[in-house]
Amino acid sequence: MVKGAAVVFSVTNFWETTNADIEVAQGKAIADACKAANVKFLIWSSLLDVAKLTNGRIATVYHFDSKATIEQYIRDLGIESTFFMAGFYMTNLTPPEGSGGPISKSPNDGSYTLRLPFDAQKTYIPLFHAADTGIYIAALLLAPRASVLGKRWYAASQMLTPDEMARDIHVATGSKAHFEEIPSSVAVSNLPEPLREEMVGNFELMRDPGYYGTDGKEGVERMLDLIKKTDGLKAPTSFVDFIKEHLK
Repeated sequence: MVKGAAVVFSVTNFWETTNADIEVAQGKAIADACKAANVKFLIWSSLLDVAKLTNGRIATVYHFDSKATIEQYIRDLGIESTFFMAGFYMTNLTPPEGSGGPISKSPNDGSYTLRLPFDAQKTYIPLFHAADTGIYIAALLLAPRASVLGKRWYAASQMLTPDEMARDIHVATGSKAHFEEIPSSVAVSNLPEPLREEMVGNFELMRDPGYYGTDGKEGVERMLDLIKKTDGLKAPTSFVDFIKEHLK
């Protein structure tokens, strides 16, 4: 699978099976293959161990914890590696028309409402556009290897509160926009029952201690600084530019 490769960038998809055990098995198999093939550098798409981070207070965010388990396995194997950690996907805010996303448009005056289970001014959301993944990975590949090894790199173009996001929706569209906090139970009401608990836990994480724990703002800035220092890379997509392109 990876024979002959000098560098591997690996991503597993929890949502394909919604089974953490399967994802962990896939990730360990990739790590074992990299070890056997003597891959020189592995970039693993990881996330935080939420159960450990919160001392068990939040123990249902399996799609984070499973990736963290694989990260630790890679570290234990001794593979030269670094850990890419994608933020909150901006595309979660603009799903296909008719699927009822967090941003809605009033048929009366054309204003927008952003509804999320977060505090308007205290919850900071690390906004990440999946189309920018190559920018972040290129920065990690082009940096001096020793400067990135063993570290976690938080991928987001901005850390914004819901109120700031509503402001940027206004800037991008020219229409009025405001934020409305909703209960987590409402935010997950369109999900299948097994996934509701998972996402409620995810929302609790984002509220406290934060998507990236207490290291969010500084961690995001470290990644953005690395990109700025890398010749030939453009800045990741801002929330305003994303909304201009995706909110029609």
